[in-house]
Amino acid sequence: MHRRDFLRFTGLASAGLAFPSLVPTASAQYSDKWRTYEVTTRVEVLKPAGVTRVWLPTPLTTDTVYLKALGNSQQAEGGTAGTAMDPRYGAGIVWAEWDPGVKPVLVLTSRFSTRDVAVDLSKPGNAKAEDPAVLAKYVAATDLMPTDTWLTTLSLDQKGVELTGQAAAASGLIPLLENSPRLESVGFVSPVTRGRDKEQFRIRAGWEAGGARAAATAAGATPPQPPPAAVDPAARAGRQPQPAPAVPPPPGRVMPVPPPPGRVVPEPPPSPTPPGARQ
Repeated sequence: MHRRDFLRFTGLASAGLAFPSLVPTASAQYSDKWRTYEVTTRVEVLKPAGVTRVWLPTPLTTDTVYLKALGNSQQAEGGTAGTAMDPRYGAGIVWAEWDPGVKPVLVLTSRFSTRDVAVDLSKPGNAKAEDPAVLAKYVAATDLMPTDTWLTTLSLDQKGVELTGQAAAASGLIPLLENSPRLESVGFVSPVTRGRDKEQFRIRAGWEAGGARAAATAAGATPPQPPPAAVDPAARAGRQPQPAPAVPPPPGRVMPVPPPPGRVVPEPPPSPTPPGARQ
């Protein structure tokens, strides 16, 4: 088989794994035997600092002609854990969070069944065309992922995200990240350095308004809450706040009564001078 034909046919087979309807029904043979697996993934953070969070992917959440999901279970001793699903692509995520001082260990157990699907690469068959909307959804990220760029580190916090990696042209990443609806104030943290054939970069970006909250909610974590505003205790109890009590005058002193609104009060006459006192 020629190299070009091999790439063409294997590409079709790979597409069938992502889109089951693209598997050529005329040349595909499905096994009647399903095999069940149980996969356990254990993650331990050796040097935690502060609050620790861990995310793990799960097997496919949607059954296909070659895989059936049988459920996931997770254990995060001393912490909290849960599951979430990406609303756009349907990817399953297990998340866990531990407070400072707790040893972070997450154990994920996934069960699923699979069966063999054989495709004759010499006979592509007549595959049914996939829905253009489905194809557009899965290739939409291509424009935002340059093939000449990769990341070495990725860190997120409540203020934003920091990316470190290599690219053919690091300056071209700034407008791509600025176009994200969740990022703002994108810029280089340190000067870009040139290696053999790549530029090494370190980029920092802040969250747009609501971006950190949306990201944390999607991952199943509790977003940070603003501090509560000061509330008068009487108002919290449903009562009207009362004015502060008046301070009584000292003994022997007469306090003047304030005049009603709109009335002008004349100046009081001077007090008589005691005998023998100087004016």
